[in-house]
Amino acid sequence: MGKCDQETIEAGFPEILLMEAAARETAEFTDRIIKESLLNTVNHYQRADKRKIKNFKVTVLAGKGNNGGDGLAAARFLAGKGYQVEIILASSVEKLSGVNKKNFELCLYHNLKHYQYADLNSKELFKKIP
Repeated sequence: MGKCDQETIEAGFPEILLMEAAARETAEFTDRIIKESLLNTVNHYQRADKRKIKNFKVTVLAGKGNNGGDGLAAARFLAGKGYQVEIILASSVEKLSGVNKKNFELCLYHNLKHYQYADLNSKELFKKIP
């Protein structure tokens, strides 16, 4: 964990809220990039709205560490914006712990598609990544 994160947590800021804040900003940044890309590639398209977004697939690769937890939480935020989100876990579910595990459980609660990297052969993996 980064020194800044550790100091923030030690000062009393809950780790789960720190992760949620990072994830929300990641999702907002991703959303902005996708919308700008859509605006630049679609002729006479005035705005990238939900109709276009719900057909847009986002794949999140998440590991067992806190950055993976950020990714899992960002996946939830992106799904909430209407994107088709799929998660590829780089580790087994059993290796998830703490807030990372909690974020994975929240992804399950929200019925986000997920795969474990170990369960995918190379062809399947590259088909999952847009």
